[in-house]
Amino acid sequence: SAQDLIRVLRLCFPNLNAWLQDLPDPRRQDLCRYASPHLWWHILATFLFRAGSRNAFDEKRLTGEAPWNLWQLCGQRVEDPRLNGQPTVTCSDNAAWHASRVDPSQVMSVPLRMIRELLTRRMFDAARLLQHWYVVVVDGTVQEKCRSGFESDGKTATNGARYRYVLQAMLLGPGGRAFPLIHEFVDMHDPVADKEDCELKAFARLSRRIKQEFPRLPICLVGDALYACEPVLRICRQNQWKYVLTLKEGRQPTTWSELLQLLPLNRANRLRFRTGPAGQQGTQDFRWVEKIMLCKLETNAILLGEVTPKTATLYAYVTNFAHLTPDRVQSIVLE
Repeated sequence: SAQDLIRVLRLCFPNLNAWLQDLPDPRRQDLCRYASPHLWWHILATFLFRAGSRNAFDEKRLTGEAPWNLWQLCGQRVEDPRLNGQPTVTCSDNAAWHASRVDPSQVMSVPLRMIRELLTRRMFDAARLLQHWYVVVVDGTVQEKCRSGFESDGKTATNGARYRYVLQAMLLGPGGRAFPLIHEFVDMHDPVADKEDCELKAFARLSRRIKQEFPRLPICLVGDALYACEPVLRICRQNQWKYVLTLKEGRQPTTWSELLQLLPLNRANRLRFRTGPAGQQGTQDFRWVEKIMLCKLETNAILLGEVTPKTATLYAYVTNFAHLTPDRVQSIVLE
């Protein structure tokens, strides 16, 4: 309920409204009925309450206890003379217009402050890998499919429909919950460099921002097979980060071939145990090889074969965690 949300926010983020108030406000304050946090909370509530659309949210914004709850969320007191004793909620057009006049890079400072608050409160300690490393998952996703004939900058496109692609870094919390950390847009075309952008180039920019914002945070990077390449490994080495990246034969055929050749020479590097209840038991079989080459860099590889009564699956990873032992390997892969 709204009251539960208010209690959680006051407990975990008591300064959230102050951070929203710190954002630039280009309005004439003597003509404003709504405080800046009210406008931002209107936008947040549209997503939190899953109204489906701005119009759907507007239709219900003045019903029931909605005005009183929103004013409690934004911290604007009911005694405010601008209310005339009856709180109201602004419309979505007003909130959207206000947000469009504020630099997005400044708005992004708010979730970063929230993450720092949670880190200070040690809320992520239970999710730290090997009781030390904070797990950051990187993944790209299509944010929006633009209309055919237009690019994201509004210019006419010649190749049909365009996509707005974004690379997201998420901090893994207790229970496997992912908390958005920083995101980086992947432009279909970089007008400055006059060449096509890609997810790996976006990751290079993203990693610089993460290092700048959290210079001393012990990070373990987790990503799919796209990131199992020399440039990403070099970035992790430079930033003193750990990594656990998916390895696929088609992405790194030389590394995969060397891994299969070295497995028979590392028979002691194995761990097997049963999973599942009696009668439905499966098997997890770990094998690993240390000091294997990925392009020009040395890394370690871990294989996990998982067999259940219905399926058989093979997973492969590369990591720079050293001194691999059975317990350490199990923690790296499963935690």
